[in-house]
Amino acid sequence: MDHQLGNPQSVLNLYKNALRIRHELALGRAEFEWDPMSEQGSQILAYRLTTESGDTVLVAANAGDAPVEIPELTSGELLLASGQSAVMAGKLAVDHTVWIKL
Repeated sequence: MDHQLGNPQSVLNLYKNALRIRHELALGRAEFEWDPMSEQGSQILAYRLTTESGDTVLVAANAGDAPVEIPELTSGELLLASGQSAVMAGKLAVDHTVWIKL
């Protein structure tokens, strides 16, 4: 575990950051809605969380076999990414997830 503590890209630190963001934005009490990207029958699973203070966070996961362009990656604030290579040239890489504050 010591090697994960010192590595900002470790799974341990990914979860610590996710829990911190969840707490800071009160995402546990946020309103849930599916994002239209999920309705396209595409490789993206996406939903939005809207907090009591009016913040909206888009959570998107690429479960497909090719990178996918997500316009919010360029217009929103990237809060969390599942790895250094999760976002490349405005596209969400395969087997990666992002949290974006809109």
